[in-house]
Amino acid sequence: MNFGAIVRDYTSRHPERARRELRYYIIQRSLQDAIREAALSRLPGGKRHSHQRRIPLHVLQAAERRLQAIAGQVQTAKSFAELHRLIERHIKPIRGIGDLAVYDIAHRIGMYLQHAPEAVYLHAGTREGARRRGCGNCRRRKSRIASAFIRTRCAVGICALVRARCANVARPFPEG
Repeated sequence: MNFGAIVRDYTSRHPERARRELRYYIIQRSLQDAIREAALSRLPGGKRHSHQRRIPLHVLQAAERRLQAIAGQVQTAKSFAELHRLIERHIKPIRGIGDLAVYDIAHRIGMYLQHAPEAVYLHAGTREGARRRGCGNCRRRKSRIASAFIRTRCAVGICALVRARCANVARPFPEG
């Protein structure tokens, strides 16, 4: 199975859940609300996202406090990459916060700020999976691999489907 087939399979099986999740972060009333919901990994129904289910609540709350303290810097990030670096610098040192939590929280806040990832961010399992699928340069956490990811128009899952621009989301990203 090639990358294009993987993307098509995921987006065909999970489109509504993905749109609902993204829309939840997009429609938050304020940046402070978006940071809170993203850092605490809350889904539209109030449950915690499965990616962060094993992280103790006090750890996520510590991440939220750090991000609320730098909300001004978060607001002025000009791209997803800049936002990701900023969030990583402030919450990655918290014991219990790993690469996936950093990415997921940045992605959720990025949805509110209309900053979509422009590369595939590899972490733990996705990095190993990419190696097994033949990605020759997967040592870096961020990689511009697989044009299938770049062409896709929907943004959740499979190590961050890139250039997230769902037409069915409340505030689609402007082209360019």
